[in-house]
Amino acid sequence: MGAHAEPRWRLRSPHRGRGIPLNESGPSQPSGLRAKRALGLALGVAITIVAVAQYRAGRGPVTVAWLAVGPLLASLALRPRVTAMLAAWATLLAWG
Repeated sequence: MGAHAEPRWRLRSPHRGRGIPLNESGPSQPSGLRAKRALGLALGVAITIVAVAQYRAGRGPVTVAWLAVGPLLASLALRPRVTAMLAAWATLLAWG
């Protein structure tokens, strides 16, 4: 093999003229910002619903622990500032 020899293998493009190329930015996909806002809002509502259910059922260590699930899920997909706001909201509701 010389200095300019081509390798035996080559990476092939998955869209090499076969099939229909998918357009991920099409109308069926929500924009990233809208999806993240909707997720943050849904988690905030879920935290509030869990807190209301906790108040009606009575206090207990298991029900308070469920309030931590919302900020935990937020930390996987949302920005740190939004996660901190959801954690503060959950903490405020747990104190109530």
